Amino acid sequence: MTPRPCHVEEGHGDFTSAPAIILPLFRFYTLAETAKLLGISKTRAYNLVRTGTLPAERVGSHQQWCVHAADLLTFVRSR
Repeated sequence: MTPRPCHVEEGHGDFTSAPAIILPLFRFYTLAETAKLLGISKTRAYNLVRTGTLPAERVGSHQQWCVHAADLLTFVRSR
């Protein structure tokens, strides 16, 4: 049996139309990785963090914003 490709209708860039995401729940994702997983721009990911819509914390010596996988999963499920 051949797997069928995912189909997303044009103009439906919301998170509910994204394919299923399987994430290791012990991991942090950078905003760039988060944006890529959600199919949004890095600027939009930053705005979600800045407004508190998507929980994130500063990690490492460079204090880079990172999103915990469990928070990312909760965010996707809430959309």
